[in-house]
Amino acid sequence: MNEDFGHPSYPFNKCHFCGKDLSPGEAEVNDDLKVCCKECYEEEVRRGKG
Repeated sequence: MNEDFGHPSYPFNKCHFCGKDLSPGEAEVNDDLKVCCKECYEEEVRRGKG
């Protein structure tokens, strides 16, 4: 976990779905509060979960 961002459940470093390394600026958070890259986030949105 990375606590530098003030919330322990927001590790802005890896995509939850594909495991891609993320910088804080490119991390997205879906409705389930899963941190993910833009590509996986958009895929989740297409599935109605984003």
